[in-house]
Amino acid sequence: MKIAIIDDNRALANTIRDIIELEYEEVEVDMFSSMTELEQFLEDDGIDWDIIFMDYNLQEDITGIEVAKVLKENAKKDFKLIFITGEGSMFLSTKLKVSGLDYAYIEKNSKMENSILDILDEMID
Repeated sequence: MKIAIIDDNRALANTIRDIIELEYEEVEVDMFSSMTELEQFLEDDGIDWDIIFMDYNLQEDITGIEVAKVLKENAKKDFKLIFITGEGSMFLSTKLKVSGLDYAYIEKNSKMENSILDILDEMID
């Protein structure tokens, strides 16, 4: 399984990677902390991730919705998009419904690890 993590908070991205790699051996994880890093990657490779965990608010005043649309254009196959947010579910849910994206989201809180593992378990089964 191939996974991407896009989050400008490098510590949180590392935590998510660690959660995944401790539980699953056959996983390849790519990490990006900015749109610039992601764009450089896209110049060389197309997207063939199975799951993308992405922060909704990136530092560069760009939303996860905008990044997701770029990812969708560059994807070699369908992927599961999981937004990670600290803003609360109602705000994000409203914004994403209008985007037309197929997504799920998890909140940055004490249950985040369980949510990540639940999503991965669903994908593997």
